[in-house]
Amino acid sequence: MKTKLATFLICISQLIAAVEINAYELLNEGEFYNFSFFTPNSTQETFDFDIRVGIKFSEIDLLDNGESYEFSLFENADSLAPFDSSTYSGSPRSSTSGLTRTISNASGTSPWQADLNGLIRLEMISGSIALESIEIAITDINGNFYEQIYIVPEPAQYSLLIGLMTAFAITCKRRSFSEKS
Repeated sequence: MKTKLATFLICISQLIAAVEINAYELLNEGEFYNFSFFTPNSTQETFDFDIRVGIKFSEIDLLDNGESYEFSLFENADSLAPFDSSTYSGSPRSSTSGLTRTISNASGTSPWQADLNGLIRLEMISGSIALESIEIAITDINGNFYEQIYIVPEPAQYSLLIGLMTAFAITCKRRSFSEKS
């Protein structure tokens, strides 16, 4: 029984490593991904912008020629309209591995500078991409700096992992109960 448990735990640790390495959210044509951010971590680094949002696509599916998406920034999840929106397209020269959108201090006081909250939306117009991570860097109204990188997991992989762990736990419990009877 202990050997089976050790083998299972090794398999689970390898599965967790694989899930973490290949974590992504696949967006297909017509689908969108909303990401709300709340107070990133304080940092000592200094920025010359109000906000920088970095989006990284997975090597599994990059933005290719003919594919396009719309990137929008909202003040918060309740906002009806974005205050910044841009459309990006893949070029015939190479696949695009992400984007960096920066709004500098010259743009005036940005809506998230007081509460450090906001919402990002990626909407696929054509094609597909695998979203891997989002980086947020903000300068607040007092000149303090905040930065955070968020990994975007694929929910199905984590659900599978949790399901396997639950099934194993139930099996172990039933075996130990039947051995005692």
